[in-house]
Amino acid sequence: MSAAITTALPSPAAPVVRAGGARGAKRVLPGFGLTLGYALFYLCLIVLVPLSALVFKTFALSWEQFWTAVTSPRVLASYRLTFGASFLAALVNLFAGYEVTRDFRVDLRLENIFDVEYVNYLSAALGAGGDPYLEPGFNAKISATWRFGG
Repeated sequence: MSAAITTALPSPAAPVVRAGGARGAKRVLPGFGLTLGYALFYLCLIVLVPLSALVFKTFALSWEQFWTAVTSPRVLASYRLTFGASFLAALVNLFAGYEVTRDFRVDLRLENIFDVEYVNYLSAALGAGGDPYLEPGFNAKISATWRFGG
């Protein structure tokens, strides 16, 4: 006489149901959907709608009108100012980091290399009294980071 013992194994494609159902599970970021929707709405309203109007406005111009508008002296001066200031800002602050091991990192930061006086935007915006320039001038910072528990 032989007896066979059988057990029911779940199939690999069987859905996993958590206690409390799918809606009852706690989320890591509560309110994320509402916050994301709010942020995307205002991104579209403030940024994307004006940019799309700019693109549609250029379709109404002929190529010659577009080229004249893009290469006018005032616009070229704004290009020089914008890209020149961005380039100088990149030169004024330098940052370098080296990952010695997976858990150990060394960083070096050089700020205001040319020791140029510039307005501290926060103190100027808040109307703080005294000298509106950033006090320390040239800064050099070095840091070491060690991660525990990988």
